[in-house]
Amino acid sequence: MSRLSIGEEDVRRVRGLLELCDEDGVALPWPFLHRLKDLIGCDVICFNGLDSRAEQHYVMQHVDSVGHDAGRIGVSAGLEDPAFWAAFASSAPCSYPDHTGDVTSVTKISDFYSVREWHATPMYVDCLGPDVEHEMMACLPDGAGRTLRLICFRGSGPDFGERERFLLGLLRPHIADAYRGAVRRRAEGQLTGRQREILELVRAGMTNRQVARRLDLSENTVRSHLNNIFARLDVGSRTAAVSRLGG
Repeated sequence: MSRLSIGEEDVRRVRGLLELCDEDGVALPWPFLHRLKDLIGCDVICFNGLDSRAEQHYVMQHVDSVGHDAGRIGVSAGLEDPAFWAAFASSAPCSYPDHTGDVTSVTKISDFYSVREWHATPMYVDCLGPDVEHEMMACLPDGAGRTLRLICFRGSGPDFGERERFLLGLLRPHIADAYRGAVRRRAEGQLTGRQREILELVRAGMTNRQVARRLDLSENTVRSHLNNIFARLDVGSRTAAVSRLGG
């Protein structure tokens, strides 16, 4: 087996990418996505949050040759295409993480299909077409039935090679960190000072009664604050709220 190596220029560009992880964005920093698109060499790069059980996209962010869209977060993020979901389960590249539980491998269409086989799939015929001849995807787990997917597309030319696969795998943990940082900053901006104070005490392991005593509030008031926190962060529990803020 031949040994894969990357050059000094690749190392320099990866370092430059990592410096952009704390920049502003929707789910990932826009400058990070633009630079990653150039590093990998693709026509379009997307970062999607996909809930296969609910058949919904809850994160959508993409960069193409024109620029980038505004990005969307939340259960209505995706303008859902029935044809996509009809083809999803039978599309090996799309459903691979759901069928296998493997959310660490970086995969390509050519890992599953020949060109002729890919062109015959419902996903290609009914949804993607010639704009997506080649695809490379890295996944991150995000709860039951949910995955975050960094997807690189090429419409023509050569397939993604092992260099590009290696670089995307190398960046995968940093993509996860950048996403968590963006989620935390967005969540913090949605809470009032009092709500952040209460959530910090919850993070420290305090019960509602202990929080009430510490802040000289009634338990009902603490419970009401927590319910408002859950609503603002779109979570259903204390644990999920703390996790949303990186606890």
